[in-house]
Amino acid sequence: MSGNENTRSPRLSVILPCYNRAEELSTCLRSLAAQTVRDVEFIVIDDASSDPLDTVLEEARVAFAPRPLVALRNDRNSGANASRNRGLEVSRGELLAFIDSDCIAQPDWLERLAEPFADDRVVGVTGLVEDDPAQNIYERVLLGLHRVARRGRAHRIVACNMCVRASAVKGFRFDTDAYDVTRGQAGEARGIRFSGRCDEESLNLHLRRMGRVLAEPSARITHVHRYTWVSFRKQAFHGGQGAAEFVWRYRLPPRIDVLPWILGYAALPIALILAVLMSPWVLVVPAALFGAGIAAIGWNELRRKGRRLSDLPAVLPMLLVYYQLRVAGYARMSLMCLFKGRSADRRA
Repeated sequence: MSGNENTRSPRLSVILPCYNRAEELSTCLRSLAAQTVRDVEFIVIDDASSDPLDTVLEEARVAFAPRPLVALRNDRNSGANASRNRGLEVSRGELLAFIDSDCIAQPDWLERLAEPFADDRVVGVTGLVEDDPAQNIYERVLLGLHRVARRGRAHRIVACNMCVRASAVKGFRFDTDAYDVTRGQAGEARGIRFSGRCDEESLNLHLRRMGRVLAEPSARITHVHRYTWVSFRKQAFHGGQGAAEFVWRYRLPPRIDVLPWILGYAALPIALILAVLMSPWVLVVPAALFGAGIAAIGWNELRRKGRRLSDLPAVLPMLLVYYQLRVAGYARMSLMCLFKGRSADRRA
């Protein structure tokens, strides 16, 4: 590559936030070094890791050459979305691809991810996220959590495997850190971070206003993330909290995966009282709502996550645990948002 080519803007920029996990980061970077696309820059944002990453990044710089590697470090741990925003600020590519440090890209990942942008109407593309073989029940339950399998219009995008047209996200920023949900501004420490829970959803809303968002399953990565009971519980509960805050902030309809459960739990005390005073048949109402919740889980697992029907009975009990934790987080944050909203109205 000549000096003139070094100064011109590349077609693609790859933005990779990371925090600790030096071994996983090294594996991810090796997969990026093997990409068939050559007209690309790589941007790695270290989110104030406590583990040293300098050796890993220097090895990657050599492996990437002559393709440039831009390495940034945050002053404090701020979350994946804050790191992605830094990547947006310094990126020079016409297309911006995103991947996480616990992912391994196929050699043609970038090539396949960029192909749909030949259509000028396309502003975003998300690829297929495959899971590393599960090692316990928690990982088995979460198989397909980030899966977008069908080619065509994307019903969602996935932060660890997506590409966007730079011109479509000019001035855009991912939701980060804590903020006052009633005002949508930076808030106090009482709030929660979106990062790690609803990273890509605000971007999805933004892109849909700008043009077409597609799924391209030939752009494949493998997601290698280990779960324990503690991380499984946090994923469920905090995911519910993040979803509720996202719904509140953007004035969206309630989430269909939690709505039947919330209505069922709300109806249950009333139904129990009426069953004593009138007829036990009134218990059919909460039972039907809980049944709808189970049906929604099954549809999501089979239709969207690509799970086999024969696998569903084995994971269903723990799936129910997952969704009850998610519902609890969703209900808690919804109440907090409602209380804050009413408090703001009284102050106004």
